[in-house]
Amino acid sequence: MPPQAFAARLTNEWTTAYHNVPSAALRALWTTMANTYQDAILDTAAGVPPRWRILWPPTGSGKTLGAKVYAALQAEQNTATQGVKKPVGILIVTRLDQTLAAAEAVLDRWAYFTLKGKLPTLNSSALLVPLDAPGPVVLDATAREDFIYELMGDRAVIIPTPPGVRDYSSVTLHVARITGIGKGTMVERAKTRFPRLIEDLTKRLTPDRSVFFCVHKAVEHELPDAGELPFANTVKAHWGAVDGSNEYANCDVAVIFGLPYRDRATFPNNVFFALQGPQGDDWLDQPTWKGQVNLREHMIRRQVSASVIQAINRIRCRHVTDDRGGCPPADVFIALPSGDQGDDILAAIRREMPGLQVVDWPFEPDGPKVHRRVAGTPHERLLTFMDNRAPGRTSMTAVARELGLKQDAKKDLQKNLRNENHRTTLALKALGVTYLSTGRGGKSELVKEAA
Repeated sequence: MPPQAFAARLTNEWTTAYHNVPSAALRALWTTMANTYQDAILDTAAGVPPRWRILWPPTGSGKTLGAKVYAALQAEQNTATQGVKKPVGILIVTRLDQTLAAAEAVLDRWAYFTLKGKLPTLNSSALLVPLDAPGPVVLDATAREDFIYELMGDRAVIIPTPPGVRDYSSVTLHVARITGIGKGTMVERAKTRFPRLIEDLTKRLTPDRSVFFCVHKAVEHELPDAGELPFANTVKAHWGAVDGSNEYANCDVAVIFGLPYRDRATFPNNVFFALQGPQGDDWLDQPTWKGQVNLREHMIRRQVSASVIQAINRIRCRHVTDDRGGCPPADVFIALPSGDQGDDILAAIRREMPGLQVVDWPFEPDGPKVHRRVAGTPHERLLTFMDNRAPGRTSMTAVARELGLKQDAKKDLQKNLRNENHRTTLALKALGVTYLSTGRGGKSELVKEAA
C-alpha cells in the first residue's frame, strides 16, 4: 500500500469527518504508520520471524482512524487484484476479554502464593496474544511509559515518532500534592473528601464549564448528580473504563481524583512472569532486572503514569485545531502523591504532553468537613452505585449509608422504587436490578442479577 495513498485518504477523513487540522508533522507520522504496516505485512509474507512493532503516536493523532483507513484501503486493493495476488487479511483488536476459572488457570499453568492484604492468594499469568502472532503492530499513545514493551526485549521494537505532532501549550495542569491517593484511603475518606473537592472546584470554575471526573470505581457514586453541580455539563468515569474512550472529548475540564495503583505484589510479578518466564524465591524476595533494583515500584509508577496520561487525554485536548498540533484551551486538575513518586508521574505527563502549562493547585482534601448538598432523592448516584456493584443483594440500609441518605430521604427513595414505572425503577431494571420488600417494617433490598 503506497504511504502517499494512505496519507491522502487519512487527511481527507481527518478534515471532513472529524474536523481536525492536519500538519506536516502529522503527515510524517502517518507515513511512518503506513510504512510500519507495510513492513509487517511483507515480513509475514516472507516468513520472517514475527517482531512486535510498537507505534506510539500521541493521543489525537489519528491512531484508530488510521488503522481503519489502512484496513479499508487494503480491502480495496484485495478486490482490485483478486485472482492475481494473494489477498492480505488485517485483524484489528481493540480490546481483549478472557474469562478463565481461577482453579483451571492454576492447574494449567505455574502459580505462586502471596498475600493480598490479609488474604492468601494463588496467582498465575499468561499472554492473551501470543508473542509469535503474525505481523503484530501495536498502537499505544503511552508506549514510552509502559514497561511491558521493555520486558519484551528484542521481540519488540518501538518505532520512533516524528517530533512536533502535538502541542499542549493551551492546556493547564493544576497539581495538588497529597497523601493517601490510592483506592484504600480514597474509599476510607470519600465521605469527607468529595464534598471538599466539589466546594473547591465550584470556587475555581465558571458555570459554563464541561467537567469530566475520573475516580476509583468504588467511590464513583460519591460524586453528586449532574443536576446538583453548578456546571453546564458533568460526566464521570472510573479507572478501567477510560482508556481509548472518545465519550468525553467535548469536556474542557478533567478532574483526576485518586490514582489507579495495581496490587504492588501481584501486578509486577504477573507481568514480568508472562514475558520473562517464572522466577524463583530469590527473585520474588528481591526482584531485579537489568540493574533496576526496585523493580516492582518502578513498574507500578510506569503503569500509573500511563493510565493518568490516558485519562487526561479523554477531554478536548485530543482535538487538533492548528498546524502546530495545538488544541482548544482546557484545564486538568490532578492530585498526585508527595515525594519522588509524584515527581516521576508529573515528569511522565510533561514528557508525553509537550508545552503543557503546570501550576500549583492549593487543594487540601482532608481539612474541615464540608456538608454535602443533596437535592431530593438520588437518581444518578444510585444507578452508578448499583452499576458498579457485583451481582447479589444490597440492603436498603447499606444503600442509604453509601448515598448519605437520612431516614426521610430513604423512605422517599423506597416509595419511588415501589412504583414500577418510576424512572429510577426503570433505569435500575435496565441494569438487571430489582427492588424487593417484605412490606411495612420488613426487609427491603436491591437484587442485582448476573449479566
